[in-house]
Amino acid sequence: MNNVLRKEMRLSASILSYLFIAFGLMFLIPGYPILMGPFFVGLGLFQGFQWAREANDITFSVLLPISKKDIVKGKYLFVCMIEGCSLLLMALCVVLRMTVLDSLQNQRDDERQFLCPRYGFCDLCSVQRNICRRILQNGL
Repeated sequence: MNNVLRKEMRLSASILSYLFIAFGLMFLIPGYPILMGPFFVGLGLFQGFQWAREANDITFSVLLPISKKDIVKGKYLFVCMIEGCSLLLMALCVVLRMTVLDSLQNQRDDERQFLCPRYGFCDLCSVQRNICRRILQNGL
């Protein structure tokens, strides 16, 4: 199983899969949409699968003396590894942003940021409602 995962990491993966993990640092950019980091991680995985398709990776993997279940497990573990690394990086950025960078006024009271302590993580509807209300009242 380790050999299949190593093959996925070295041969099948696109460099974008690894590069877009660093886009989790966009959580620290003030005023930047918070969901762009996970979007780029997903985009990197998508591009990696496209690159593997163009390189006929599945044909190569089927010709190896391993079971098809191991091929699927290897791809699944690779995606879990990329997502886990990006989740860990993003979680560290969120903790840093909510503790050390909490004193910055523009980050604390910005309704566009879904990590605002006033709204919490899951109150996206009220954030969107408040943004629309402010746009309608004050204009752009």
